[in-house]
Amino acid sequence: MPLETHDFRATEFCNMPGDDYCDKVTHVVSACDSRDQVLQFLNVEVESLSKNVIIVTTEWLSECLKSGKIVPVEKQHYIPWTVIPAKTTVNERTENIPIYECQRETPLQHHNEHITHALEILAKEADFRNDDINYSRALAFRRAACVFKCLPSRVEGVQEIQSLHNIGSHVKRIVEDILDNGYSSEAEKTENNDWFKTMMTFTGVFGVGPAIADKWYRLGLRTIEDLKIEQTLPNKDERISTGLTFHDDLTLPVLRSEAEALADLIRCELDTIDPQYQLVVTGGFRRGKDCGHDVDILLTHPVEGKEKGILEDLLHRLDRQGRLIYGKREQSTWNDGVLQGENIKGQYLKSTLDHFEKWIGIMKLDKKCRQCCLNYGLNSNEKQQELLHSSLDMKKVSHLRPDTMSHMDPKNNSTKRKCPSSSSEDRGTNDRTWYARRVDLIVTPTSQFYYALVGWTGSKHFNRSLRLYAQKELHMKLTSHALYDTTKKHLIPANSEQEVFKNLHLRYLEPVERNC
Repeated sequence: MPLETHDFRATEFCNMPGDDYCDKVTHVVSACDSRDQVLQFLNVEVESLSKNVIIVTTEWLSECLKSGKIVPVEKQHYIPWTVIPAKTTVNERTENIPIYECQRETPLQHHNEHITHALEILAKEADFRNDDINYSRALAFRRAACVFKCLPSRVEGVQEIQSLHNIGSHVKRIVEDILDNGYSSEAEKTENNDWFKTMMTFTGVFGVGPAIADKWYRLGLRTIEDLKIEQTLPNKDERISTGLTFHDDLTLPVLRSEAEALADLIRCELDTIDPQYQLVVTGGFRRGKDCGHDVDILLTHPVEGKEKGILEDLLHRLDRQGRLIYGKREQSTWNDGVLQGENIKGQYLKSTLDHFEKWIGIMKLDKKCRQCCLNYGLNSNEKQQELLHSSLDMKKVSHLRPDTMSHMDPKNNSTKRKCPSSSSEDRGTNDRTWYARRVDLIVTPTSQFYYALVGWTGSKHFNRSLRLYAQKELHMKLTSHALYDTTKKHLIPANSEQEVFKNLHLRYLEPVERNC
């Protein structure tokens, strides 16, 4: 309305169509909540209004009428803009998800457990088939599961996944089945299959893979008790015998604080050798899990070369305490030629294999540690953060006491109890003061430490994606030892995890974001 006079014909103006006001209009008065609504009511675009036009509330008009004059427009008189967000489609929410898993944030807890559980069951079944065709099938299911884990919301319709990478027609049928019926009939059928259930049971035994498990199934064996009773079990070696003896312990989930207690025990021994030795608990615990099936511990020394010999010394000390039940020590097979595809000791080794010195075995952990964890809780912030970030300055003292002795076999570098099945304390968990726990000790030179830390933190599929990305996008070879530039023919060093990602031209992801 023109405000050259005191002629306030507000009602008349508000009823005018959008094109019926002149260039002299300076104020628009409205009871609408937003300027968007005003423009919609007037049927005009914002560009068609003069820059001098002010859209104000009816309160301003009331003040003008009361005063009998034009009052200044204050802040409270302006009608605000309300940006009405456009309705985003499902495709718009998912089209920016990167192709490579190593480029995505994948949390431990996600929105699509109802889908990923089914896909992972089918992937596991394909793994058990142990052939090239099923290897590809298992990989396809896992890659699809990784996509669902990183989605920002729960999938409610098949149309939501049409534009997603790595979601094939088979996966779409599975998702449609889940959305229609609440479950996947294919995954449920697999879970209830006698062969699959037996394979799950047998491969849960320490030292048993799909080939051996399938052979036992074909012999008519179905339960752990069947395996323990069978005297002429094919492919049963000392490692498997130990796994069967302590099966109940080893299938009991390892708690986060139990992993910490084992790290304390080893840290205490390292401190007596050289306080500069460093260790990190890796694997699922570093990615935020509260429990797992084993404890992976990475060892190093800040002085290059000083890490050599530490594993043998450490194992002897633990052995004298009676902490070792069984284990196999592997010597380092690394040299700079590995990444260039050279032979090592006459055997061609793929560049993605791990060549660290390591010990893979079973240790004792006092039962009181687990009970203490259960009584006082698993997740104090201090402990959780310490394990998640795995501080290299951890200098704790363990109060665990040794019990029975075990013995080192110098011929095969393995540690074992003399007769694990003959001791009454080994036949059940009730009469023992300790649990058997799976532990991997890995020794790395300090120059390779951060690549090893990324590799041993995982997840397995995250690491696969990192290697594939490095190869396809950067023409580089990545392993848990190093990053090798195949064009310039040299190794690229890293002094932190962040630098590993920087060398790969990737945004840094925290360990808790690598759960694909």
